[in-house]
Amino acid sequence: MTGFAQQYKKQAGQSAAELAIFGSIVIFVIGMILKTSLAVSHRSNIDLRVFRMALQESYRTALGDYSGGFSSGRNNSYIFLVEDRLSIDPSKKQGTRDRSPYIAQGNATMSINLFMDIDENDTEDLSVYDVFINGQRFPFTISRVSLPDPKKPQEMYDDKKIPDCTKNDYDEYRGETVGACRRSDGRYYFFVKVYNGDDEWCASGSCDGWSAQSRFDLDFDGTSDFDVTTASLPSDVMIRDRFEWQWVRKKSEDIQEDDLVDIDGDWKEERILEVIGSGSSISYKVLDFQDGNFDLTWDEGTEKWLDEVGEYKHKPGLQADVNAYSFTHDGTMLRNEEGQLFNTVNDQFVRNTTAQDHLDIIERVVYLSGDTERFCQTSTSPQSWSSAGWARKNGVWNMRNPVEACGDCFAIVGGEDHRKMTCLDISVPVLFVRSRIRNRGATRWVTRTEELN
Repeated sequence: MTGFAQQYKKQAGQSAAELAIFGSIVIFVIGMILKTSLAVSHRSNIDLRVFRMALQESYRTALGDYSGGFSSGRNNSYIFLVEDRLSIDPSKKQGTRDRSPYIAQGNATMSINLFMDIDENDTEDLSVYDVFINGQRFPFTISRVSLPDPKKPQEMYDDKKIPDCTKNDYDEYRGETVGACRRSDGRYYFFVKVYNGDDEWCASGSCDGWSAQSRFDLDFDGTSDFDVTTASLPSDVMIRDRFEWQWVRKKSEDIQEDDLVDIDGDWKEERILEVIGSGSSISYKVLDFQDGNFDLTWDEGTEKWLDEVGEYKHKPGLQADVNAYSFTHDGTMLRNEEGQLFNTVNDQFVRNTTAQDHLDIIERVVYLSGDTERFCQTSTSPQSWSSAGWARKNGVWNMRNPVEACGDCFAIVGGEDHRKMTCLDISVPVLFVRSRIRNRGATRWVTRTEELN
């Protein structure tokens, strides 16, 4: 009997262990199913919501909610949305602190101003790229109306960054060309793109003293990119004659309104809005698609140009690196209580209460292509959007400036801890988006243990 009892106890213990293991597996599987279903639900929700937001912002902007009048700034509204959501972790019975980022983007058109005449001098009509990060909204500009300094070409020429148009040997200024050359009378030629078939297309060896070698030096490195024959074409036909476009020099006095010209020498064309002055004192008001907060035209050519002029810039956009900080200044409490819970006579209960109160700060880095003083008026104070005139002109009326500090983004300045604030460093420029997410939660369960007679 003794051996039988021991064997029975051993089998009973093994059954209990197997039951416990199987139960834990079942609970884990159920938890993973819930976690996956929650993630899918969040994903579907954010994709649909960003589309609805794009429609709404296009509609509101068209009616003048942000500019006080009809505006085409969001005829095609672009939305980029980032949210950090709590996830489910079956292994943490006190509740999870893990957050999963959900990212979505969308664009939509719901505007009555598609055929409205647009004055490109009106800044409220310039296109906007809206970025939402955990509820903070950043209306970034993707173009800018500017009046380039008329002294800049002369200064660049003195620095030997703009070559002399009279040089015969193109190799003499290999890699120096930045979109313009200086004429002997002190005025300038600017390079414009002319497409094959246009009246200004040049098929001969030299046009206006500008050789084919220079016209087809597409990346301004001193070497023609299309200057050889091929077996698939007649021997007297060059590949460049079949190419889509070429650089053509245009005299400064021949540039007219609505022309696309590389005025500032960044190898990207600007639209001429107005021609001011004449002769050697001529200047231009331009719409520059690289001078906003975000340069959406950034490509390999941009990086090559930055190398040529000896500058370094980060590619604009949201970076992959994320820093998360958690603070429990108010305390995180775990309390277990046992004893009589309700006003009963015979029942005994065990009750468990878990409460937490902590602050999560999630830091993201957004590099900008330029500082337009849209968010920071000076290096120490954010730009105020409360002024009706300035806000409406810039299309941000009824919005709140999300930038809380300017400069010294990792220091305490005047009693303000910039390390916990959304801060813009205008010297780079780089934006540190710090989302402060409060997490207050509590769980409670009650179970009956036994009945007392």
